[in-house]
Amino acid sequence: MMKAIQGGRGWPDLFIAEPRDTFKGLFIEIKPEGIKLYKKDGMPATPHLQEQEDCLFRLEDNEYAAKFGVGFDECKGSLMIICIVD
Repeated sequence: MMKAIQGGRGWPDLFIAEPRDTFKGLFIEIKPEGIKLYKKDGMPATPHLQEQEDCLFRLEDNEYAAKFGVGFDECKGSLMIICIVD
């Protein structure tokens, strides 16, 4: 059932359904502190991270804010977008 709700591989962990002037809502792909998202050449570190990045780009193309959140502080900072953007 969860796969049906999530929409497939690479779908972000968190969605805040609070639209603002510039976007329809916020998606965050939550990662633990210290994870390496990208290789030195700028490419995603794993095929799964590539899938997740592709999904985030598709969401952005559809007027959602969508990003990786590495660790608590970065996720909290992304959530602040909802609080301060009108």
